Amino acid sequence: MGSVEQRRLCRLASRNVDCEAFPGADAQDHRDPHLRFSRPLDQTAADRDAGDGRALDDHPRRRRVRRHARGWYLPLRHIGRIDRHEPDFVTVAERFLGTPYLWGGKSSLGIDCSGLVQISLNAAGIACPRDSDMQQNKIGHSLDASDWRALRRGDLVFWKGHVAIVRDSETIVHANAHHMATTIEGTADAVARIAAAAAASPRSSGFRSG
Repeated sequence: MGSVEQRRLCRLASRNVDCEAFPGADAQDHRDPHLRFSRPLDQTAADRDAGDGRALDDHPRRRRVRRHARGWYLPLRHIGRIDRHEPDFVTVAERFLGTPYLWGGKSSLGIDCSGLVQISLNAAGIACPRDSDMQQNKIGHSLDASDWRALRRGDLVFWKGHVAIVRDSETIVHANAHHMATTIEGTADAVARIAAAAAASPRSSGFRSG
């Protein structure tokens, strides 16, 4: 897997740590900040008279939607309280599996490695800067070299210009240009592949939550 010096490992002190606010970490509806609206369902006079924010029940399909103040209909499963935090940021990252890799992207239309980390941590109520070098320097705490063989869910592993989220002791989830998508990959396989592709030894690091 290469020398430990090729990577740095870090860990968050606590999911509820009092973090410094970073750009983009403001409170927001973290279910999907890039939610796209479709045309409203056919509206009847009763629909138009219904109070804004009420779930409509005159049609089975409409029991699953809520009407926006502007008349648009939103799927209830896409709406969440702004103060609700996801219990596991790794699960949030896994929802992006298959999303195309896009450098600088931060949505389901395209995402990069640090964007995936930022969105996932923000959804769990953890402030996180945008770029991988800032993430490496600002969040979590470094792990000892001995911890490399005992990675656990929620750890982050950083290479020069790249970051991955640890799912378990053997796999990571990351948005990467090798697969041009967000994928689950064996940690040992990723380490060996990235080391082989690098002309020089990559700088890397990681962190642990909890």
